Formats: sequence, C-alpha cells, structure tokens
Amino acid sequence: MEIIKTIIAAFIKKQPEEIGNDTVIDRTAVKGSILIHRMYAEIARSGITIEKYADIRTYGDLINKINPGQVQVIDSVSNSSEMINRIGIDLEKIDNFPGVADFREDPFYNANFSQYEIAYCSLKKHPLQSFAGLFCAKEAICKTNDKFRSIPFHQIEILHSPEGLPVFPGYALSIAHTDDAAISVAQILEHAQIEEKPDQYDRKIENELENKLIQKSEKKDGFILGLAALIIALIALAISIIN
Repeated sequence: MEIIKTIIAAFIKKQPEEIGNDTVIDRTAVKGSILIHRMYAEIARSGITIEKYADIRTYGDLINKINPGQVQVIDSVSNSSEMINRIGIDLEKIDNFPGVADFREDPFYNANFSQYEIAYCSLKKHPLQSFAGLFCAKEAICKTNDKFRSIPFHQIEILHSPEGLPVFPGYALSIAHTDDAAISVAQILEHAQIEEKPDQYDRKIENELENKLIQKSEKKDGFILGLAALIIALIALAISIIN
C-alpha cells in the first residue's frame, strides 16, 4: 500500500510516512473538487480502482474499501440526512484537467465522463474547456442534492440537445468558460419532465469521433506508406547507378 500513500501524500501535501489510518483524505483535505477525482484516478492508474469513494473520509476507510475489515474504524462520522438545495454552482480551473493522448483510455476521464461525453468533448476545438464545463455541471448537480455524491461521476451523464444545450433530467443547466476557468449553474425544476436520452444524437457524435480518428489514422498510414515507397525507389535508383 506504499504506492497509495505516496499518491495520497502528493494531494494532501504530507509525507507518506505521516499518513495513518486516521489521516483525513476527503474533500476537506484535498483542496478542490477536481483534485479528489484526480487522486482516485491516479490510484486507479496504479492498479487499484475504487468505484465509489464519496463516503471515504480517512485513509483507514480507503483501506477498508480495498480490504474490507482490515482496519477498525471507531466513531466514524457520517451524515445520513439528505441535503437539498434548489441551485448549485461550481467553478473549476481548466489547468487542473490533465492533457492526455487519448481521453478514451485515460483513467481520470473514464471515471468521470461517459463515452458520450468523452466523444462530445473530444470533437471540440478546446476539449479541456468542454470537459471542465461538464465537470462543473456534475458538481453543481451534486451540490443541489447529496444523493448524487454516491453515484460515480461517469453515470451522472450530461447530454446535449440538437441545439447544443446541456441536458440533465429534472434540471436546468447553464455552462460557461473562459480560457482559464469553467463555471456551471444547476437548478432543480419544480415540475421536471424526465427526458429520454437522445440516442440518435448520442450515436451521431460517437460515430463522428470514430470517423475522425479513422481518418487521422489513415492519413498517418498513408504518409508512412508514401515515405516507404520513396525510400524503396531511392534504394532501387542507387542500385541501378552502382550496377
């Protein structure tokens, strides 16, 4: 478990040897909502995936998630009451979102975004801004109702209407961003109508991404084949001159 302590230490600004079973590792210790998700993504990258971590408060709680019953937890603080607010707001710095070669393969993005959302953001000119906007919307939704904290973020799926507006059942959403930060406001609708997932629009976006990736791959393969053909031609020319 030393690798886990090393990862956690980097996020809570402590030395690994200072971390014990009672060390707090929740949102009060990891400053910034995005960083708690990045911490668990790094733990997943090490080979240990924690699907639901909203109820983990201490390092001992985490160890019990991995190996149930290994650590005796005394006087664990919990609040079972469900807090509901009509409006939630969240703001995130865009540079807190990691730049990666393939968003579809990265543990952080897979843990926090659905395949639809990854496809949607990947097609944008500035994907990280789009990811930040969707993340803010999810956090804003969680701030209206604590029950969402127990749901993995990739299951809190923000869809988009044909007009490009963010959609989540029972909510009115607004998302905005600058080059440096993203912000979202989520408001619970009084007489919410649960909208069905726009499957056709969803599939259109995923297909568009797949086609772009295929075209990119084909261009790369075409360049390699052309270069290989040129090299072969030059070798043949050199052999003919020598002979």
